[in-house]
Amino acid sequence: MSQYNFEFKNIPAFERKDFIVSSSNFEAVSWLDKWPNWEKSGIFFYGAPGSGKTHLIHSWKFKTGGLILNEKNSSNFSINKIYENKHLAVDNASKIPEKTLLHVINICIEEKGTIFILDREAPARWEVSLKDLESRLRAMTTVELKNPDDKLIEQLFFKLFYDRQIKINDDVVKYLVKRVERDFEYIQSIVEIIDTKSFSYKKEITIPFVAGVLKKINF
Repeated sequence: MSQYNFEFKNIPAFERKDFIVSSSNFEAVSWLDKWPNWEKSGIFFYGAPGSGKTHLIHSWKFKTGGLILNEKNSSNFSINKIYENKHLAVDNASKIPEKTLLHVINICIEEKGTIFILDREAPARWEVSLKDLESRLRAMTTVELKNPDDKLIEQLFFKLFYDRQIKINDDVVKYLVKRVERDFEYIQSIVEIIDTKSFSYKKEITIPFVAGVLKKINF
């Protein structure tokens, strides 16, 4: 029996009007809506993989046009860019060199910009050697991104199928919600492969069809 293999892909940036809100991310999205009226010390969002950090940072980027610093671009990121665009998000911040992280935070604060930090762990759990950085991180408003609840997962399935112009049956979505990982990128990949296989085999997306797809996926 053949199996389906796929690579996880980043979820595209959402406009705010498309962002799905539930009890698991209400506080974080509320802060997004308040931008740029944020605490001058910055906002720190943390959560486990699949909790929606990618969605949040893409929505922030779409809304603000701000800069994003991450592990991949940290070695060639031009600090001077912050003086031109004083709104900065730092993704997976614990992977950024401490001196770099402290420097960009200081610039954003001094320039009266906004600083948006994301990581898997809360700052209180970091092992920080630079005391000034530790002080900066602890001064930030800290918001936990909780794992998505069933309501959010259900709405996400409907949205992703709708974006592909697919009208999906409620029972199919409820079936999927009970059987998938609580991870946004994973769910997008599930929808993508269901759509692809349905089109290839000219099959209606029913519970039996979806059940067959799920059985053949390599986790």
